[in-house]
Amino acid sequence: MDRAAPVLADAYQLLRQELYGYLDEAEFLATERPEWTPEESRSARALVSDLTGMVRAILMDHKETATGICPTCNSRWPCVTVCTIHRLIKDPVNEFVKIAQRSAER
Repeated sequence: MDRAAPVLADAYQLLRQELYGYLDEAEFLATERPEWTPEESRSARALVSDLTGMVRAILMDHKETATGICPTCNSRWPCVTVCTIHRLIKDPVNEFVKIAQRSAER
C-alpha cells in the first residue's frame, strides 16, 4: 500500500471541504439573508460574473479536439464534465434558462 495514500486522501478531503465552504457562503448570501446591505448586493452581482467565468473556464479545459477526445479527461467528447454542465445550465428550473428566456424576449 502506498504510504502517502492516507495523507493525500486527507488533503483532498480538506480541499473539498474548503471549496464547499466557499459555495455554502455564497449560497447563504443568496438564499438566507432577508435583506442585503449595499455591500452584499454589490458582492452578489460580482459573484454572478465570477461563477459564470468559472463555468466558462471549466468548459474551455474540456473542449472538443480534431480527434474528438477531451484533452482534460482523455475521453470521448462531450466528456462527463461538459455533459454535466450542459444538463445543469439547461435545466428549466434553474435561473440560467430563465435569464436566457428573459433576454431573448427583449
